[in-house]
Amino acid sequence: MNWANLLRLLTYIIIFGAIFKGTDSFSKGDHSKGLREIMAYGVIPLALSATIRHIALSGSIMKGGRFFEFEAGGTNLALAVAAFVSLIKKMSNEAMGLIFLIYSIYLLMGSIAWYLYRPKGSIILWLLKFWSIGGAFAYFAYIGLTH
Repeated sequence: MNWANLLRLLTYIIIFGAIFKGTDSFSKGDHSKGLREIMAYGVIPLALSATIRHIALSGSIMKGGRFFEFEAGGTNLALAVAAFVSLIKKMSNEAMGLIFLIYSIYLLMGSIAWYLYRPKGSIILWLLKFWSIGGAFAYFAYIGLTH
């Protein structure tokens, strides 16, 4: 297993742990705390990890896709910074909801790109990764924009 795959696996474990922690706060009626937990312990590590994988470890995701990977890394870095600022400035649920919405749309578009251009052999697992995290983020966008 190369460094990019190891970092990706660790990130998935972290994001799903953060989702578990945040949704526990939702179940207790504290939506703001849940969104902040998912943002701090999930979104920021996910986005920073993706930034590193796409920029520093490029070539392990798509052979010959250096331009795409640098661009995707920059998008993830922007999302990490936005999430960090939303936490530091104690922004509203609506602001966090917009960050989740933007990230979920980014992941949806990424899944479409993977489906259309098939940079790796079997893409079913890749699509499931995009859709599981993107779907969760779409739900968190809904929570942020309605609570």
